[in-house]
Amino acid sequence: LASLPGLVSNRIIALSGDGGDGLWLATQAGHLMHFHQGTVLETIAPPAANLELVGMIRDQEGAFWLRERRGGLL
Repeated sequence: LASLPGLVSNRIIALSGDGGDGLWLATQAGHLMHFHQGTVLETIAPPAANLELVGMIRDQEGAFWLRERRGGLL
């Protein structure tokens, strides 16, 4: 993963399927990246500086819920 073009960080803390062949990756620094067939299709920047994610889930409607180290839920 370290050499994947478009990957903003290789500190991946969670993975979630996209409902097809791709994956959503969450980085420790708070980025969400949509990954498909060896390519990062989309990157969503973290909503705040100094964010440290520790978990991610995706609900039935497709929304992401992110858990922050200090207990916050995004």
